[in-house]
Amino acid sequence: MAEHVEPTGAVRAVGARDLIFSTTDGRGVIESANQGFTRVAAHPWADLVGAPHNIIRHPQMPAGAFKLMWDTLQAGRPFSAYVQNLAGDGAAYWVFATVTPLGDGYLSVRIAPGVEAFWSAAAGAYADVLVAERQARAEGLGGVAVAEAGCARLAERIGQLGFADAEEFMHTVMPAEVLAMAERRRPVDPAEQHAGPVGTVLATCVAVDREVAGLMARLDGLHALADRLQEVERDALAAVAALAEVTELAQHASATVSQTAPVLLSTAGAMSTLGDEVGVMLADLAPELGAARRAVLRVRFRIALARLHGDAVVDAAREIDRGSAQLGPEHLAQLCACLRDDLATANRDLADGGAVLRRVGAGLEVAHERLRRTDRFLATWRVQVPRYQVSRQLAPYVSPIDGRLRMSHEQLAALRDLADRCAAEAQPFDDGPLRVLVDRVAAAARGLAPAGVPPLSPTGGPL
Repeated sequence: MAEHVEPTGAVRAVGARDLIFSTTDGRGVIESANQGFTRVAAHPWADLVGAPHNIIRHPQMPAGAFKLMWDTLQAGRPFSAYVQNLAGDGAAYWVFATVTPLGDGYLSVRIAPGVEAFWSAAAGAYADVLVAERQARAEGLGGVAVAEAGCARLAERIGQLGFADAEEFMHTVMPAEVLAMAERRRPVDPAEQHAGPVGTVLATCVAVDREVAGLMARLDGLHALADRLQEVERDALAAVAALAEVTELAQHASATVSQTAPVLLSTAGAMSTLGDEVGVMLADLAPELGAARRAVLRVRFRIALARLHGDAVVDAAREIDRGSAQLGPEHLAQLCACLRDDLATANRDLADGGAVLRRVGAGLEVAHERLRRTDRFLATWRVQVPRYQVSRQLAPYVSPIDGRLRMSHEQLAALRDLADRCAAEAQPFDDGPLRVLVDRVAAAARGLAPAGVPPLSPTGGPL
């Protein structure tokens, strides 16, 4: 194995349909990999097994990105990011990589980047982070401090891209990349003929793919809901300010004619009290909307990860069927374990997210009703102005109040629509059929073990 590889400046494109995966122990030492890894990384299989995964690390990848990765993994959560790697022949290649905790180690699955806007943004952010890390080294900081400085600068850049944090970026980009991959990859053909356990694996994978495709169909609805939650969260505080301004304006206007039209002041007072209640409610609801959006993004992330790991199961089965010297049934069992965990976690996240969505939906319903009552008072006040013949005195105040009434129709419709969407997307999905299918794949995988060799558990130990 080469001790040090220098970049040659050559760039290698990962195939649009390629899926690269490998497993490591808890320290990042490679334990297994598919043929796609050895081909793209241009390292002999014997050189990869037992080597640290950073054998393919490119010097243009900032340390802060890897610190973020390890912080996420050690917290027990999967990680995803765009990564530039360095092949054994000095060529650079970009991948969109996912890393998932697996027993005492990790499973990494990589695909070709497919969403140019996100990929370009990440590459630009990395270049900026590298500058910050070089500056930190120039100031005499050690490796740990340099990585921390890089991680902090990366967080700044992610914020500048419009994301709350790195997790939101991951949870947004991952489903987009998996959807792009799904359009490129060859689906499992029900007519694909294989004998024995491999045939059982692939035949079952047809059903798995069909079930996961049903989950993937929910991504569009969840994405639309996440976007709408963000819009309403952003607009809620503005609505609070506008409502407070117009009720105060109505009170001030009413006070100027209180001698001739006292009923206007009474109406404005009731409207102001109710408006204050609506304002407090919308202000309290804003962070709840944000929490609901983050819950939705977590569910989308896990469903997308399940799709990716499902494709990895199919590729592994095909490779084993071709007589792979690199993969065995134990590796297929590992992939099945990851897929099973993805489904269970997605269901838990959806249950947790569903509770948040139901709570937010109920809050939106109440806010909708209170806002509707406030606007009724405002409309009543507006009718009373000409009725009590004070239109001329209150002319400067009428126009902004009329504008508020026109705007309220849109806000009321938005609150009602969002409440309905929250209720619809809060429904759980039944992962029972999928778990049965995944268990069937795992059982068939154990049948691939050579005679006399005990099958391994998903974590590599004896069953």
